Amino acid sequence: MLKTKKIWFFLLFPLSLFVLFNLRKPPDSLTLIKVGKTPVWVEIASKPADKIKGLSGRLSLAHNQGMLFVYDQPGFYSFWMKGMLFPLDFIFIKDNEVVEIVENVPYPKEEKETPVILNSSQAFDMVLEVNAGFVKENKIKTGDQIERR
Repeated sequence: MLKTKKIWFFLLFPLSLFVLFNLRKPPDSLTLIKVGKTPVWVEIASKPADKIKGLSGRLSLAHNQGMLFVYDQPGFYSFWMKGMLFPLDFIFIKDNEVVEIVENVPYPKEEKETPVILNSSQAFDMVLEVNAGFVKENKIKTGDQIERR
């Protein structure tokens, strides 16, 4: 009986470690950036269809992950929370510098509720959407630099 338990332990323990570490590894479709000193794994939304869909319909976003919307030219682009199922922080970026932050943007809790529409007071060429609370937790502020690899 004891010998059988040892065999199961030696078979399952390495397997569980393998699964644990591979589940924590971000998918190949993610890119690592830094906001100030904070690393964030992001999906890049550069195509119009990706920008329209954004994070809509997703149940959650992993810790220190986000979606980075990239524009060819600085401008004033609108964002909305249609189809969102969790609140977000928005980090507006121009020339790799945080120019504006909007925290804890609520999602529509009922289907008939009008979603929040967001506009920045500053021109920007990128927007990073992250889980609500990310900005506060990581002490992100205007003027922080963005490092893209």
